[in-house]
Amino acid sequence: MTRDAEPALTIRTDLRDADHATVTIIGEVDLETAPELERRLVEVAERGTPVIIDLGQCAYMDSSGFRTLDRAAALGRVVLVVAPDAILSRVVRLAGLGELMQICDDVAGASAFLGTAPPS
Repeated sequence: MTRDAEPALTIRTDLRDADHATVTIIGEVDLETAPELERRLVEVAERGTPVIIDLGQCAYMDSSGFRTLDRAAALGRVVLVVAPDAILSRVVRLAGLGELMQICDDVAGASAFLGTAPPS
């Protein structure tokens, strides 16, 4: 008997805070999974509130994922969370995403930047 493989990407959306939404990306964002991430980010952006995108558990992201983040920034106010010691940290900064959106070290910092408290 074989076990089903874990999904390459899990997207958690937290809409509890009226002042912003938090989207947590877990796993890998690539050509196969980026369309689902983009669909979810569009849905969240349609609320009209800022979006915190937490990459703290994102293990891999290719150029299709970076294009998705670029498109998300065009939809509204986006704050990206990438821990300074995370694998993606250097790549996110080299890709120039800091010119499109604020980059914070953690969700609490992103919430503070937006002037809201993180959900408890």
